[in-house]
Amino acid sequence: MGGVTRPRPRALVVEDEDVVRVLVRDALVRAGFDVEESTDGIDAVSRINDLDRAFDVAFVDLGLLGVRGEEVVARALEARPGLPVVVCTGESGANVPGAAMILGKPYKPSQIVALARRFAGR
Repeated sequence: MGGVTRPRPRALVVEDEDVVRVLVRDALVRAGFDVEESTDGIDAVSRINDLDRAFDVAFVDLGLLGVRGEEVVARALEARPGLPVVVCTGESGANVPGAAMILGKPYKPSQIVALARRFAGR
């Protein structure tokens, strides 16, 4: 009775605050996601441009070093059309063209998990 096993969904978490990034990563891993982490915009863009890496959803902070989150989102949408990118920010009034949604900080890990499942189709 073997069915087709779907690969684990993959998420990219781009967050420079260690505590926040670890909370998000741990929540997603417990929910069955494989997670890649990035702490700055330059590394995030490098991971996004590496098309050998697969992502079902990305969570991107705006206040990043090197390359701000808005640019990371723009590059992600260019390199990976259709990739849902959730912007996570404490900046009020943030408007990021192409983002699947903007999630204000502070947020709960359960909110991230629900969004990841929704956008990854799980």
